[in-house]
Amino acid sequence: MNKLIALSKDCFDWIITRATPAELIQAGVYIVLGFAAILVADRVMRRLMARSMKDFSEELRNRIYLAARGPGRLVVFVIFARLAFDSFKKMPSNLWQSVHVGFFPIVINFTLLVLAYRLVDIASQLLVARSEQGSSNLDERWAQLLGKAGKFLVAAIGILYVLSFFIDIKPYLASASFLGAAIALASQKTIGNIIGSLEITLSKLFKVGDRISFGEYDGFVTDMGLRCIQLTALTGEKINLPNKDLVDQQIRNYSKDKLVRTILTIGITYDNQRPQIERALALMSEIVQSHPKVNRVTTTFTNLGASSLDLEAICWADYKTALEYKLLISELNLAIKEKFDAEKIEFAYPTQTVYVKSQA
Repeated sequence: MNKLIALSKDCFDWIITRATPAELIQAGVYIVLGFAAILVADRVMRRLMARSMKDFSEELRNRIYLAARGPGRLVVFVIFARLAFDSFKKMPSNLWQSVHVGFFPIVINFTLLVLAYRLVDIASQLLVARSEQGSSNLDERWAQLLGKAGKFLVAAIGILYVLSFFIDIKPYLASASFLGAAIALASQKTIGNIIGSLEITLSKLFKVGDRISFGEYDGFVTDMGLRCIQLTALTGEKINLPNKDLVDQQIRNYSKDKLVRTILTIGITYDNQRPQIERALALMSEIVQSHPKVNRVTTTFTNLGASSLDLEAICWADYKTALEYKLLISELNLAIKEKFDAEKIEFAYPTQTVYVKSQA
């Protein structure tokens, strides 16, 4: 690095002391053209962004433009500065190489790194905004994580690039790769859970607050982490389930638009005739629909059971916890019991009819 700085200083000293007036004038013309090209590039960039980013808001387009304007101007200026530098035909080859192979590429690489960091920052903010609005497959947690990871990656590349001027980083990169492989082998379960979390997020299987069921579990999702989700079962206990174990499960999600699909089933006796069955369905629909937490309901005669005529009410209700669910079911059951008793509609209970064959 010190050698490069010394050669660059010698190069500029040569230009000041030994360059001809014609070469200086030609170089000056290129510098002026460089400033003019910057103004043209600004206008072209704005027009291209207006055409290619019609779906983006004006605020977002302005932010992207401001992020790209500085690095873009520097790249354009460096191009014309190289043309200006080529005007000095009699410069010693070692000085010419120090600038062309050393100085200009370094400036451009740093400029591109700054541009990449700014664009990653804008992209992460855009992902977070879209996730908050529900227009992205990623939730806010993953959007923030990916944004931070992208900025960390760009910053790490920049740091390694700077270190490469002072030390040979190849041995360190080889050691880091072996260390990374060892950590990956030791953390297979953790990595599997992180990948599972990303799959769940991208597929939108469920979100915090949804009621889901699979296997022996049925409850509300109260937290979603990189390692596991936390489920509050309908019986009240909290259960931590690893993400990698959920990916291959057949998951039922009962929640939609902040409402939960809820099924209420009752059985009445076979003594009830069609008018009484229809009356029972109407009463169920009226009772369930009148509850303040219920949005809509459908009641049907679903089954001729072994000892009962089964009636079912499917409703969409507003509740967020297992306790609220239990209170809702309790209130509906009490109201149905009271109405059915008043209408003399009998509930069924398990019965058996035994026929005894007498022997003559």
